Amino acid sequence: LSDVDSRVSVKVVRDGAMVGQGILFGEGRDRPVTLRNIKPESDVRPGDLVATFGDGGVFPPDLPVGTVGAVNLSTSRVEKLATVTL
Repeated sequence: LSDVDSRVSVKVVRDGAMVGQGILFGEGRDRPVTLRNIKPESDVRPGDLVATFGDGGVFPPDLPVGTVGAVNLSTSRVEKLATVTL
């Protein structure tokens, strides 16, 4: 997820309900990563869970990725739950 070429479709979840969706962009750094393409009507807040959307077949749906940190108008910072090096 940290790779600069990484793009993952994700959803933002609070209390079991989806409150937004977007695309997670890697930045070549360990932490955090950027969530972009969030719809203006989304109710994304710091602390919300970010999980894979499951489209594209790369990742299964509902795989926890991280939590929302800072929120801006069209982008948010996401703190990853774990860093795994393969």
